[in-house]
Amino acid sequence: DVDFARALAKSLGVKLELVATNPANRIPLLQSGKADLIVADITITPERAQVIDFSTPYFVTGQQFLVPASSPDKLDAYSKARIGAVKGTTGEQALHQRFPQSRVLAYDDIPLALTALRNGNVQAITQDSTILAGLLAGAPDKAKFKILPDLLSKEEIGVGVSKGESALLNKVNEELVNLEKSGEAAKIYDTWFGPQTKTPAPRSFTIEAK
Repeated sequence: DVDFARALAKSLGVKLELVATNPANRIPLLQSGKADLIVADITITPERAQVIDFSTPYFVTGQQFLVPASSPDKLDAYSKARIGAVKGTTGEQALHQRFPQSRVLAYDDIPLALTALRNGNVQAITQDSTILAGLLAGAPDKAKFKILPDLLSKEEIGVGVSKGESALLNKVNEELVNLEKSGEAAKIYDTWFGPQTKTPAPRSFTIEAK
C-alpha cells in the first residue's frame, strides 16, 4: 500500500503525507478531509461504494483462517467456533454471513487478534491471506499455527476517493494502469510476495482499466 501511495503521489506531482489509520477509521478520514486517498487494504464493496468512490482494483486477495497447527483443515469445521476478526473489515462481515452460528469477536488490529488466538480466547482468526502470511512469517511461534487453504471470500482492493472527485479518480485509475503496463506494479508485488520473500505467493491478477 505504501509503495502504491508513493507511486500515485509521484505521478500526481504532490508531496506524500502518510496518515496512519485502522480499518474502522479509513472512510471517516477521507470524509473529514484528513486524507485525500485511502490506500489501505480497503476491499471494494457495494455498501462502501455508496459513500466513497473506488479506483480500479490494484490488488486481489482472499480471506483465510489462521488456526492452531493441530486444528481441523476445513473451514466448515469452524461454523460454530469463536473467531477473531478486525473491526470494520469485510472479514468480520463475511463471517456473519458464512457462519451465522459462530461467535465473532472483533479486535482493533490483527496483532491483538493473534494474541487472542494464542490465549485460546478464539479458535481461529481471519484476515486477507497476504496479511496473515506476513503476520505468521514474523511470529516467533509460527510453528504452532497454520493458514487454512480455503478462501472465506475473494477481496478486490481499490483506492478510496471522496465522492465527486472524478478528476482525481480518473488520474488514479490512469496511473494504476500505467504501473501495470510499465511492470512497476508487478515489481511492487514481488518486493512483498515474490519467490525470494518470506511470504511467497503467485500474482494471479493484473490491473486493468475500468
